Amino acid sequence: QWEEDLFDRVLPFWIKHSVDQEHGGYFTCLDRDGSVYHTDKYSWLQGRQVYMFSHLYSELPDRPEAKEWLVTAAVGMKFLKKIMAQEGLLFFSYSQDGRAQHLQRKPYGNVFLLHANLEYYRALSIAGVAKVVPEECQEDYANRATFRAGAIRLFKEFRSMVADPTLCGRPKVESAGPGGTRLGEVMCTAAVALHFEQTLTAVEGSLDAAQAAENKAAFQDALKLARLHYDKERRVFVENVPASGVIDYSTPDGRFFNPGHSVEVAWFLLRVVEVVPDSEAEGIALKALLGSLEAGWDTEHGGIFYMQDILGKPLLDATVVSEGKLWWPHTEAIYACMLAFARTKDQAYLDWLGKGHDYS
Repeated sequence: QWEEDLFDRVLPFWIKHSVDQEHGGYFTCLDRDGSVYHTDKYSWLQGRQVYMFSHLYSELPDRPEAKEWLVTAAVGMKFLKKIMAQEGLLFFSYSQDGRAQHLQRKPYGNVFLLHANLEYYRALSIAGVAKVVPEECQEDYANRATFRAGAIRLFKEFRSMVADPTLCGRPKVESAGPGGTRLGEVMCTAAVALHFEQTLTAVEGSLDAAQAAENKAAFQDALKLARLHYDKERRVFVENVPASGVIDYSTPDGRFFNPGHSVEVAWFLLRVVEVVPDSEAEGIALKALLGSLEAGWDTEHGGIFYMQDILGKPLLDATVVSEGKLWWPHTEAIYACMLAFARTKDQAYLDWLGKGHDYS
């Protein structure tokens, strides 16, 4: 069923309706019939879509649709090259033709464009080895090293912004408190290091010394931060930890819990320990996955709540109400449970996989 949904419905819909052949990039504000109801383009989603089509090509280059996937990725990269060439910070949203619209003052746009550049580099490299580079991608293939270099630059910028938020336009006082840490930093640091490990090993055989050192530091940071954000009693990862390094539930920021993020960090850790063995971190990840699903699941109506106060108090300053349910935490949960079951063969993860699938 998943395979049919992906190849027969999801991908054809987005290829047909979202691709902007005129300016490059993708329309993502689509109605159910595929009509575009807003033409602004969001850097997070542009990067994700380039990554998705590049990854599909990288993993399944022999499928009949593979050429179309790579060409579709190239259309998105046309737009990304345009916005990355602009001076200053990456914006959260752009007009259809690439004019900056809204600045979010967060470092995460770098992460999604990084993934796009790195996976596109991998896809082009695979096509080159097979000598099947489409005509539409020939120029990008000849300049593929620029996408690798772009990913490395974006990663360094991201790490710098995490260390010094003023670099992305914010005052240094964070909601987590001066010197505090955010769970998003764990997720992104781990995800990016994993992607470099996978891609450069696959394409080049190994990481060069500089990238190996960068990855090692990133993995160590991710494992350290994950431990700081883990509540052993509740078996969840909380969003914000103050500079003391001790979870503090005396403030709304300290009590803020996003079940989808907690699940996401759990599976990131399961992937990290494949590269950097750490039995304690693996145990934390497996416990946190179950704890997060138990804490975030709506026992009355099913599904995973979006945002919560870990102590059940009113949630302050939330962009989505706590009872709201979004699609992405459920996809994270399905993948995380598959990964955990494959590692442990524990029926509990298979049961949660079934619940997440049935609800979704």
